Amino acid sequence: MKDADVTPSLPEGRHLVEGYGPGRFTVAGQLHEGAILLTANEVAPWVVASLDDVTLESLAFILEKTPPYEVLLIGTGAKSALLPKALRSAIRERGPVPECMGTGAAARTFNLLQTEGRRVAAALVTV
Repeated sequence: MKDADVTPSLPEGRHLVEGYGPGRFTVAGQLHEGAILLTANEVAPWVVASLDDVTLESLAFILEKTPPYEVLLIGTGAKSALLPKALRSAIRERGPVPECMGTGAAARTFNLLQTEGRRVAAALVTV
C-alpha cells in the first residue's frame, strides 16, 4: 500500500516563506536581506528597522492593491507586539484585517493561508 501524500498543494504562482533568520528571509528559493513585504507572487523590500517604523506609507505596496487583501499579517520581529490602535484601524479602513504576531508565526500563518488560496499579504520585520 502506498503512503498518503500530506504535502500541502500550493495554487500555481504562489510563494511560500521557506526560511528566515537574523536579518533575512528565503522566499520561493530567493534570499532577501532585511524586512520584506510579501504577497502571493511578489516580494518587495520593506524599509523598516522595527515596528516603530511602520506607517501607512510604508505599507503602500500592499494597501494600494486592488482588490484589497483579506488579511495583512504583520511580523513584529522576535517577539509579538501590537501596532498602535489608530494605525490598525487605518489599515482596516483600506481593506485588510491587520493581524500582528511574531515574525515566525506570521511566516507560518502566511504559508498556511497561501495553501488555502486565501488573499493574504505579509509585512515581515526581521528577527
